[in-house]
Amino acid sequence: MKPKSSVPEELQDEALKSLARLIDDRGSDAEFPGDAIWSYWNGIDVPSAKKPSILGWLRNAGHIVKTDKMLNAETPSRAGSPATAYRCAVGLSQNHIDVEDVVASFETDCGKCIKLEAPSISRVVASLLSKRFLVLTGLSGSGKTKVA
Repeated sequence: MKPKSSVPEELQDEALKSLARLIDDRGSDAEFPGDAIWSYWNGIDVPSAKKPSILGWLRNAGHIVKTDKMLNAETPSRAGSPATAYRCAVGLSQNHIDVEDVVASFETDCGKCIKLEAPSISRVVASLLSKRFLVLTGLSGSGKTKVA
């Protein structure tokens, strides 16, 4: 069951559309201050008090990630103020990851500790690339913790 968000679904949908417009305009690798999303917002008027929770939802849902930088805010009311910089998580995941290289690295680094067949390693890697978590099941002592 999906945890309930304090951000209404219509605001979530508009936030995703605004993020997509930002990516189209600036590119998937662009860094931007958190308030930049509002310049791409075409939908429902958002009260200022709700804006931080929408940014938090985008972060928690894995759509944007904080960088270690600060940028100048872009909205007229905050222009020039320091603001946390973000990157689109989609841009990060679009970098090419060669699964065969990851499998080979796993076998090299962990081969002495745990024996896994290449297809099993590939499934673990593919699962972690598509979601931020992985549920491992199996009998007690079968090596689930070692895989993690």
